[in-house]
Amino acid sequence: MNTLPLPPDAVPLPPPGARRQVLAAYDKIAGANRPELWTSLRSCEDVLVDAKAVDERVRAGERLPLAGLLVAVKDDVKVTGLPATDGPDGAGKPQPTAVAVQRLIQAGAVVLGKTGPEAGAAGRGKVAGWGSALAVALGLVDVALDKDPAGSGGAACHGIIGIRPTRGLVPTTGLSRAREGVTVFARTVADGQRALCAMTGPDASDAGSRRWPAGVRLAAGERPRVAVADQATLSLPSEEAGCAYQRRIEDLLAAGVVVETIDIVPFVEAVSVARGRNPRSGEWRARVLEALDGCLALVLPVLAHQPARATRGADPRLAGLLDLAAVTVPAGQADGGPFGISVLARSFDDQVALDLAALLTGEQVNEPYPGPGIDLVVFGAHLRGQPLNHQLAELGARFRGQVATAERYRMVALPTVPPTPGIVRACPGAALAGERWTISPAGLERFLAGLPEAMAPYEIELEGGGTALGFQCDAGQAAGAKDITKFGDWRAYLRHLTATRPMIPLR
Repeated sequence: MNTLPLPPDAVPLPPPGARRQVLAAYDKIAGANRPELWTSLRSCEDVLVDAKAVDERVRAGERLPLAGLLVAVKDDVKVTGLPATDGPDGAGKPQPTAVAVQRLIQAGAVVLGKTGPEAGAAGRGKVAGWGSALAVALGLVDVALDKDPAGSGGAACHGIIGIRPTRGLVPTTGLSRAREGVTVFARTVADGQRALCAMTGPDASDAGSRRWPAGVRLAAGERPRVAVADQATLSLPSEEAGCAYQRRIEDLLAAGVVVETIDIVPFVEAVSVARGRNPRSGEWRARVLEALDGCLALVLPVLAHQPARATRGADPRLAGLLDLAAVTVPAGQADGGPFGISVLARSFDDQVALDLAALLTGEQVNEPYPGPGIDLVVFGAHLRGQPLNHQLAELGARFRGQVATAERYRMVALPTVPPTPGIVRACPGAALAGERWTISPAGLERFLAGLPEAMAPYEIELEGGGTALGFQCDAGQAAGAKDITKFGDWRAYLRHLTATRPMIPLR
């Protein structure tokens, strides 16, 4: 029987260049036929000039994290060459580009134009800020910037992602009504986070600019504790909406999240106080944080439309008024349209909200939003599933993957409680399996302070080159301990102990 030759190995296609993405976007814009979305849409020819510049920078070897990302901005976000017709600096006058937009462009993003302050969603009427949300929902752009404090409503009602970072992380220089801050709309959590990373950072001209604290959490952890609303204090427009909310809670439980039910009345009352500029709003914010004690985040349904005063859920203005970080994600359908939920976290716990949102959307977010942190490698009781791993989780450390050392180390079993291995540099040695974690500077300081005296921080050489911070045991301690290098892995040694443990006869 004749056989056909094997096909050649598939050659991976290069990612589409910015120019191709722009051309495809303008085809979509023409096909969508929604001119009311735009107050200023740049010509395709002008945008192609920017796209060509991005492609040339990439070919020259420049690393652009947002290369070819297509962006729209709300009308009152300033962009050089485009008139701003909304806000106190309006009257159609061109304005210097907002710092946040400058940073997006520097990272390789391409701005298509400005969206209107209002746009209708099917059957929903007109709501502030929805022009930018609808541009993302229709696939015309990858990311849109909005600065409406009710941005989560736009995300929820269009089935997209809405991210409102902690106030002050993204500069507001170049935004009218700058106090409201920035909301990012995107189709994926990953795209929204990439845009946030590019925009975040202090700005000397922004009096409200804030920096990440030294002990910022870099992860929600594997079993985070999350608060949800008590059904007795949650009133939704319909039974269908309640079922959609309950399904997302069940998704969290299935993913290993610990769910705790709380009374959300303090949140509802705090929003009312904050909206009224009540001098006691700080006291109410403290009550909100007290209600969250022991929980990393609160998950609530988003109520972009509240048919009655008794209806309680995530007021779209909640994050902005109470200085929280928030991520809104799609939660299915209810009442004939998209339904969304918001993950609310304390200020600067943005990565907690992003991790939980990614869990709900089925995404994998690798790099933490607050920055790279400090790499730490562990080999024993701090591994996932081991007795001391909770110490890393409590400090907000982020698991990055498995590692192996260079073949210059040996492992011993120390007589501690709980049992722990000791790592010592030795020749001859072997490659030892461990885990890489990323931790904040202050978190690392606290972690190292809690190590036993026999342990000391050292740079550990890794397989394939490179190093990471780890800890080795005292040579004197290692000398009298059992050598378990042949197992190459602390978990393998524990399995060996279990398998060889004498059986206790049943009576």
